[in-house]
Amino acid sequence: MIAKVWLRVVLMALLLATLFLPDTAAAAPTEITSLRTENIKTYDLGNGLRRLRVSMGAVHYKNDYTDSYEGWKDIDLTWEGNKITKAPYELTRNGYVLTIRNKKTGEISTIELLGVGGIKPTKTLDTTTLSDIALDTDLEVVAENGAVKFTRVLKSNQAPTEAKFRITGNFKVNASDENGELPVVFTLKDGILTETLSPDRTVKYPVRIDPTWQVGGGEGSTDDSTRNTVTTDFFSTTYSALYLGYSSPSYPSRGSAARFLNVAI
Repeated sequence: MIAKVWLRVVLMALLLATLFLPDTAAAAPTEITSLRTENIKTYDLGNGLRRLRVSMGAVHYKNDYTDSYEGWKDIDLTWEGNKITKAPYELTRNGYVLTIRNKKTGEISTIELLGVGGIKPTKTLDTTTLSDIALDTDLEVVAENGAVKFTRVLKSNQAPTEAKFRITGNFKVNASDENGELPVVFTLKDGILTETLSPDRTVKYPVRIDPTWQVGGGEGSTDDSTRNTVTTDFFSTTYSALYLGYSSPSYPSRGSAARFLNVAI
């Protein structure tokens, strides 16, 4: 009899305990899309609580940045045929020519690969990657939330160190291996960009060299976090202009940030 009573007590205790377990489905945060900004998401946690997620770079975009009534949309870097349209820019790939329309300014920039090691490419570029475009050299088109890179991947010291591009607009040239930044010598004459890897240390291959177009670079930005230019050289020896809030999945060690004190919401 006593055993039955204790069994009932235990079962009742378990039942009561389940009433106080959190409902994980109900507790899932809901984004408040009306509170979006270019780099902020706000979530409703219930019970009057909210969560603010601030990203270093843009996570939202507009098709018309002059329209204050247009809502911010999630950036989606999925290729639709030969285009990316759900970003702060519109990117079109046509063979070895990339055309980029900056949605913030309307400016059109282009970059076309003319040759690697003095030889014009003969393979057809109909995807975002192309292996062995030259000796021990691959080619990649890399789209990021706020940047587009036309990347050469040098897989050994046999790979050509020089490449030529025809460009319009603002591009920066960067190079790195697993150990960090590498110097690149480049010239721009009559719209022709010539870049040459010029290492000042032992190189650990592969090496990535990428002319990079960036939203909010020389063109400016509607976002305060990228409008001001940091031009100090202590970040790296070959990348002398980092924009506040800049980040790159391709180069986790490169970026810039700011710390805000005494902020209350």
